[in-house]
Amino acid sequence: MPVRVELPNLEHWKAQVKCQAGCPVRTDAGRYVQLIAEGRDEEAYLVARAPNPFASVCGRVCAAPCEDACRRGNIDAPISIRALKRYVTERYGVESLHPDTQDRLRERPIIEGNVYRGHLPVVPLSARAGDRAARWR
Repeated sequence: MPVRVELPNLEHWKAQVKCQAGCPVRTDAGRYVQLIAEGRDEEAYLVARAPNPFASVCGRVCAAPCEDACRRGNIDAPISIRALKRYVTERYGVESLHPDTQDRLRERPIIEGNVYRGHLPVVPLSARAGDRAARWR
């Protein structure tokens, strides 16, 4: 008796991880929500910050399409992903008492979540000025 086998493709993945597929920058919201639940807030911040240089802003003003796509909404209510992002960015983001936390993304990539090279923390302008002057000599 033949058994029908279907190999998962990108569309199958999007159907399973709707929150990430709904996010314009594809932040791995499920992972940072899980890290927060485990009490690993600093790592959660790094997962939220890695693909999005404006994570602190998005924790406040994002329209939260990830929440609209959240599968938990089919059961009772979607997870408050935007509020959780705001929580970790207020603790470890640029507006926190630990603004240098994001610099860890330059030292070594995070293991979970997604990272895009163009979204890594930038070098402050004061540090760049000396480099630029040396190049033009």
